[in-house]
Amino acid sequence: MTVLVAVSRSHTRQRVLDMGIRLGEAFGREVHIVHLIQESGDSADPSQIREELREYVLAENAVATVAVERVESALGRPATQFGEKLLEVATEIDASHIVVGHTPQGVIGDVTRGTTAMTVADEAPVPVTVLPEIPEAR
Repeated sequence: MTVLVAVSRSHTRQRVLDMGIRLGEAFGREVHIVHLIQESGDSADPSQIREELREYVLAENAVATVAVERVESALGRPATQFGEKLLEVATEIDASHIVVGHTPQGVIGDVTRGTTAMTVADEAPVPVTVLPEIPEAR
């Protein structure tokens, strides 16, 4: 079984990585780090993201699989779609735990865009650790 660590370019990224790696070590589990990007409209370079994450893992003297996955654009709430994709990845890798960050968007943002962390926490069949953004990190 594996600890799935879901990261983005948000302020929670380093905290999520650190917690995921520590949980993997504590549980004696493999660690799978995934960064999701939108299929269209996202200018992020997957190879650069993958390399940055691999460098971080090496700097931490940790062992982890690193992946960048694309999320198809569709009608609906984008963050909810990201949450659903994370749940698919969790099933594919047989995750025993999921670590994800959360950046508050306010009530209107949560309703219109959804939240990845809450989608995962509500629907995951395994424990989920949600790390909130620290206000001073913004």
